[in-house]
Amino acid sequence: MIELSKRMQSVADMIQPCDAVGDIGCDHAFVSIYLVEQRRAKRVIASDVRRGPIAIAKRNIEAMNLSDQIEIRMGDGLDTIVPGEVNAVVLAGMGGMLMIDILERGEEVVTRCDQLVLQPQSDIEKVRRYLVEKGYHLADEQMLIDAGKYYNLLDVRVHEMVQKDEYDCSKLADDWCYMYGGSLLRKKDPVLRSWLVKRRDTTTGLINSLSGKNTENAAKRLKTVKAEQKTICAVLKQVYGIDG
Repeated sequence: MIELSKRMQSVADMIQPCDAVGDIGCDHAFVSIYLVEQRRAKRVIASDVRRGPIAIAKRNIEAMNLSDQIEIRMGDGLDTIVPGEVNAVVLAGMGGMLMIDILERGEEVVTRCDQLVLQPQSDIEKVRRYLVEKGYHLADEQMLIDAGKYYNLLDVRVHEMVQKDEYDCSKLADDWCYMYGGSLLRKKDPVLRSWLVKRRDTTTGLINSLSGKNTENAAKRLKTVKAEQKTICAVLKQVYGIDG
């Protein structure tokens, strides 16, 4: 049986059992193999834009005798999928802005899916905002630590449409739900708490460093960092009851 990293195991486990999954940016196809082995998907279309990973993925799939259930395709984003061909799409290990671009260009494929499992490496707030703007339902969010790094996983249900006001953060404050994940805040997620505490301490160091610099750029950066720290401290106090 294929062994996955903690991050990719969580990604795979978030997929609801279905007929077909599109594993976009499949790398070595470990997630694709796992989904079929565990019968979470009857078939998988595993695609990547790079020749190297495609070649390795093909060898891995053949070694596991799964070529009849996992199809390898080379191409850019969701261009490799025909609308209606898959029930779920996995996008993991890429920047948030690239992820948004892939979803936007492949909207016809997305809207024929039931579920998206997303693991953006950056710009997570922008990804959350994009999903809500499109009316998709951010059903759940998980946060985990793997090899010392923090990761966010988003479970998106395409046809459980949500109105913008349903993602309202007024019970918390301002845009906290977009910034840190409404589901994580409502669950008082311990990993998010750990990340917030770590980020609070990091901003303290940045403030001390920037305070001694008399440049315009340093002044602007200092203002931004102080604002971030103020927000983090407010979240820690209101959500987790942590002062300081």
